[in-house]
Amino acid sequence: MTRHSSIKRGRSRLKTTKPLVSGKPISRGTKSLKSCAPIKTTKPIARGKPMSKKRKVKHTAKSKWVSLLPDRAVVIAELDRLTSLIVRARTPRCVTCHRTNNLTASHVFRRGVIDTRFDVDPGGNVTTQCAGENRTHSERPAKLLRWFIDNFGARKLSLLQKRYQANARVETWQLVETQVKYEAILATMPPEQIAIANERAFRG
Repeated sequence: MTRHSSIKRGRSRLKTTKPLVSGKPISRGTKSLKSCAPIKTTKPIARGKPMSKKRKVKHTAKSKWVSLLPDRAVVIAELDRLTSLIVRARTPRCVTCHRTNNLTASHVFRRGVIDTRFDVDPGGNVTTQCAGENRTHSERPAKLLRWFIDNFGARKLSLLQKRYQANARVETWQLVETQVKYEAILATMPPEQIAIANERAFRG
């Protein structure tokens, strides 16, 4: 073996990989640089906060108080009873036919809207009617509307109608406050007045 041939073989053994060219593989047995997945790095923890995605629910004083409120349907049912008792005690006769028996709480505008359902203020949505007149008012409301305008004016009726049509949301805690207010109103009334209202109430 000559010296020239041994040097040539040594050079061929050293050339095991191809030179790096952009977009070309480093060697036959490895993947290209473009196909290599990027190395994932984690974000540093900021201000000592944990990296968990779950957030802790903060129980404020308001949320605890709201959770203690009674059932909304129960409050509405009690308000219906208190509202009827207040208007019948204040006006122990039908406002349209002047009867004094079978009295009920009648609504100028339908009772489906909570914002005006328990309005017992003078010129409010609730007044006293006998059962027959109340039933007639659902089909022919002109008689009660005429009474309202004669006693409180057309402007008051227009404002009440706007409240009814707006149908504003009333929260349960507001209903509870109204219940407490109405219980206080009944507490100031003479017992004889409440007894007359119960005696003349409709038993249907």
